[in-house]
Amino acid sequence: MGESVLKSVETSAYSLSVVLKDPRPLLYHPQRQFYTYNDCVEGQVLLEVTKDVAVKNIQVKVCGMSQCTVARESRYYDGNQWRTEKETDTVNHEVLYDVETVFPPHNVVDVAVADKFTLTKGKYQYGFSLRIPTLAHCGDEDTRLHSNRFTSSYERPDDEGKHWTDRSLRHLQAPLPPNFSAGWGNGDHALITYQLKVSVHRAGMFASTGRLVVPIDIRPPGPPLDHYISRIALSRFSQTKLIDTIYQGEQALSKRQRMKDWFRNTEKRPPTKLRLKLFTKPLIVPSMHNFQLYLLTSHALGDFMKEVPVIFLRYLEITLVQKVDLWARTFNDTFFHNNVLVKSSESREILMVDAVSVKDEGMFKSQIDLSHLLNEVNLESIPPSFTTCNIGVTYDLKVIMKFSSSSDSWFSDIESFEMLVGVTVAGPLVEAGELSSEPLELAEDVPQAQFMGTVKEQGDGLIRTGTNCSKWSSGYNEKNKSPPPAYEV
Repeated sequence: MGESVLKSVETSAYSLSVVLKDPRPLLYHPQRQFYTYNDCVEGQVLLEVTKDVAVKNIQVKVCGMSQCTVARESRYYDGNQWRTEKETDTVNHEVLYDVETVFPPHNVVDVAVADKFTLTKGKYQYGFSLRIPTLAHCGDEDTRLHSNRFTSSYERPDDEGKHWTDRSLRHLQAPLPPNFSAGWGNGDHALITYQLKVSVHRAGMFASTGRLVVPIDIRPPGPPLDHYISRIALSRFSQTKLIDTIYQGEQALSKRQRMKDWFRNTEKRPPTKLRLKLFTKPLIVPSMHNFQLYLLTSHALGDFMKEVPVIFLRYLEITLVQKVDLWARTFNDTFFHNNVLVKSSESREILMVDAVSVKDEGMFKSQIDLSHLLNEVNLESIPPSFTTCNIGVTYDLKVIMKFSSSSDSWFSDIESFEMLVGVTVAGPLVEAGELSSEPLELAEDVPQAQFMGTVKEQGDGLIRTGTNCSKWSSGYNEKNKSPPPAYEV
C-alpha cells in the first residue's frame, strides 16, 4: 500500500504532519481512496520540534457526524400587520468517535504520573491505527464500547458527555452511513462528514492546541460477488398501450391518409399492443449490469396482417430519483432530487429481424431486448441507500420511453410509457473474504442492504427476439477478474 502526506501545520515551536496509508486494495477497487467497514485508518504522525516544548499528549481521532437542519416559516399577526418568522431545527448525531493517544507511550504512563512532558529539539514519529466499525456509534452502544477508546486500558474516556449524542434524541441501530451532502433553497440541509483529527495538546492554561483536520471518505461495502450473482432479478411491467403500426415493406401513411382509410375501409387493421418489461437486481451495484429492459409486442394475424411491425423509439430517459428524509426534534421534511442517467431524443428503429410469430395462437408476439440502451448508466457518483437517526436516503428508478410507427411525428402518433420502480443502491462490489463476515451477515438484517429474492418466472409464451440471454448466465472470468453479467433471464 502507498502512503501520502496529506496535511501539515507549523507553529513557532514545532511542525506537525500526518502520513496516511492508502486503504488496502480490493479486487474490484485496487486503487480506491475510500474506507469501508472493518478497514483500519492507519498512518503516522510526524512531529519536528524546533525548540523545547511542553506537551500534555498527542491524540489521533476519527470522527463522524450526521447533521440535518429543517427550516419552517410561520406567519403571525402582531396586532398591526402580518409577519413571517423562520424557525430552524438542527440535530447532530455523532455516528463515529474513536481516539488513540500516540504520545506519551504506554510504558511512560505506567511508570510516571505527570501532566506534561518536555520534547526536546528533534524529529518524532508515532504510528496509529483506528478501525472503521459496521454500525453507527450513536445508535449502537455495543459497537461504541468495542472501539479502541473503551477497549484500550490506556484511553480514559473522561469526556464521555462531550462525545456522545444526546440520548433524548431519536436513535436507530443502522450501518455506518456514507459521506453525504445535500441542501435546498429554503435552508434545509443534510450533511454526513468524517474527519481524521490529530491534536497536540500543550501543557499550561494558556497554551494553544495544534490540530490537523483531514477529511476522509467512507462508503458501505456492497454485496459479495456470489451473493450478487445468486439473487434473481425482479421483474416489473408497464401498462399496455395500443399503437397503429405499419409492417416491414409497407410505406408509411400520413395521419390524414390514415384517417381517410379509417372511414373508407370496412375491415379495420387491429393495432399493435406494446408493453415494457424491466428486470432489476435487488441490490443496484456500481459497475455492474443491474438492469435488463424489454419491449413486448403483440398483434392479431389477419388476412392482410404481416408478421413484423415497424416500431421507432422516439425518446428515452432513465432517471434515478433520490428521496431524502430529514428527521429533527420538532420538524420533519422530505425532498427529491433527479439524477438523470440517460437521456436521448434520437429517433431510432427497433430492429426485429429475429422475431418469430406464434402461429398456433393466431397472434404475433415478440420480446425485443433493449438493454443495450442502458449501457451508459453510471452509478459511481451516486451515494448508496442508507438510514441514520436523522437522515434517510432511498431511490426510485424512473423509465420514460416513447414509441411510434415512424420517425416522423407527422406520419404517426407517439405513445409514452413511464415506469417507477423502487431500488436499493449498494456500495462497491467486494469479493468473499476481503472483509470480515460481520458486515455481510448484518447486511441481511437491515432494510437498505437486504438481499431480496423472488421465484423465477415461468415461461410467458413470448418469443425472445435478438436477445443475448446466454451471455448473461456465463460464469466468473478468472483470467481477467471481470465480474459476470447480472441476470439469467
